[in-house]
Amino acid sequence: TGVTAQRLKRHQENWHLFESSNLKGRGITEKEYYGLPWPCWSETHPGSPVLYNTDLPVMQGGMGFRANFGLE
Repeated sequence: TGVTAQRLKRHQENWHLFESSNLKGRGITEKEYYGLPWPCWSETHPGSPVLYNTDLPVMQGGMGFRANFGLE
């Protein structure tokens, strides 16, 4: 997992650098989402705020999440 105590502490100390509307960081937190939403695959991954966003590459927070149940 890419969620580490150091990364979360940097977010907490620099909360003012994140947009409240989309959780994207600026400055030293650029390319990360506040709180590193699950899944956060590695220490270079920004977190995945929207699991079904296929318009963004995985390393920018996108993901092709699809439910495999209840579709029968």
